[in-house]
Amino acid sequence: KNIFNTASLKLASNIIMLGVLLLTVRFLGDEGRGEIAIFNANLALTIILNGFIGSSVIVYLTPQTNFYKLLIPSYIWAAIFSFISPFLIKSLFVFLADYYGHGIETLNLQYTSYYYLLVLCTFMGSLFECNYMVLLGKQHVKSATFLNFSRNVVLAISLCFLFFYSGIDGDVYGFFISLTFAYFIGLLISFMFIFRLEDSLLDLKGFWSTLKQLVQLGFIDQFSNVLQFLNKRLPMYSLFMIFGKGDTGVLSVAITLTEAWLFLPQSLATVQYSKISNTDNQKYNERITEKMFRFSIVLLSFCVLGLLVFPNQLYVLVFKEGFEELKTVIAFLSIGVITFGSGSIFNHYFSGIGKFEQNVYSNLIGLSITIFAGCFYLIPTYGIWGAAITPTLSYLAILLFLMISFNIKSKTSLKAFI
Repeated sequence: KNIFNTASLKLASNIIMLGVLLLTVRFLGDEGRGEIAIFNANLALTIILNGFIGSSVIVYLTPQTNFYKLLIPSYIWAAIFSFISPFLIKSLFVFLADYYGHGIETLNLQYTSYYYLLVLCTFMGSLFECNYMVLLGKQHVKSATFLNFSRNVVLAISLCFLFFYSGIDGDVYGFFISLTFAYFIGLLISFMFIFRLEDSLLDLKGFWSTLKQLVQLGFIDQFSNVLQFLNKRLPMYSLFMIFGKGDTGVLSVAITLTEAWLFLPQSLATVQYSKISNTDNQKYNERITEKMFRFSIVLLSFCVLGLLVFPNQLYVLVFKEGFEELKTVIAFLSIGVITFGSGSIFNHYFSGIGKFEQNVYSNLIGLSITIFAGCFYLIPTYGIWGAAITPTLSYLAILLFLMISFNIKSKTSLKAFI
């Protein structure tokens, strides 16, 4: 029931975001979509950096302690680093743009308004993520999923208003303004859910020992998330720096269409993580992980490969000129999305039992492939096709490592996955 409710809301949320995708492509073109993709990637990275105290380790610790002892230091860290993280990203982009000879004006990152919007969204997004993780730790999975759904609804409505009624129909800043408003409303709703929980803000006994555990586990877990993010988005960054916003826009549309189906394994993994974090029964944890893996890889394969049934002309008709290579890019991305989605089941298993270092090792293996095979050879040589092939190779290596690690930990055979 939890899986069905979670998947239903995620499906509805993804349908809304596909509508947002069509709006931005129609009104802003492939270059505007490329600029949005880079802004969203920057925002995701800054939120991850803000999660070095907090993040998904909150799910693991919430059943063991008063969640306010987790939220207070996480909020303070987010407030401080919401200014530092975007500045680091901005400095990195200035360096990379100069290195590749683009000039930073290609992304408007030199404008103060862009930086402040990134800071504001980072701060609100970081607090939102902390509240979301507490709800998962309390096994309020439906409420947590509703938060993301409501934020996407607000984004779609505000974007429609700005594009159709305000006159801001060709400016990418219309999207940034809508995104900021959506994050604000989403954060307000998350606080409404948090204040209804039973833990007391005044009960902070053992705060320092909890903080120590939060920092130790949070650093390992979030370091793994940073590596995972780089595996997912470093090819897109490299493509942008070498070939510009147009190809990046096409790649971002292909990524959005294929990754939209990740709501299936994410729904399974969300419920799985919440369950595993609240039980010490290892046999139960291993059994549901095996079932979730088999279920996710079959469902995801049917759905993602189903995108290849549609003719290329249909994609060009929907997304207009400039997207002639979209179906080929989707084909290259498909295997990677299937392996990434099914591999996330093992990620959440190791996180749920407190073995966060396994995810670090797997992502280090994947990142080495992304950098040396992708950024140094495939992307400069094959362009957008190389950027699509790179994460597929990386995710295959990650999945193989996680399967072997799970087999060793659970003492199961390969037959358990079939």
